[in-house]
Amino acid sequence: MPEEAKLKIIGSRTYWITAPNYIPKPSAGVPPGLCDTIRNTAGCFVYVWLKNNREFWFYPEEISGGTLTGYGWNGSKWSGVSFRSDSVLSYC
Repeated sequence: MPEEAKLKIIGSRTYWITAPNYIPKPSAGVPPGLCDTIRNTAGCFVYVWLKNNREFWFYPEEISGGTLTGYGWNGSKWSGVSFRSDSVLSYC
């Protein structure tokens, strides 16, 4: 994991470090081979815009069969999230 995504362990509690505090500008669309492209960002934060109007910082953990699984930042904490690559409108 990159330095900014590492867990902090304090005593017996584990804490995630927060996502970046900015929202990038959307790219011009999703290129063919989205899963391969995001796979190359392993260990990095990716900002995603979904076709259902959701957008969030995403930390990919697994990319398999057109499904992206990892952690999404909801503004206050990381939560497990999974979505299909064909639901992505754009990412950066």
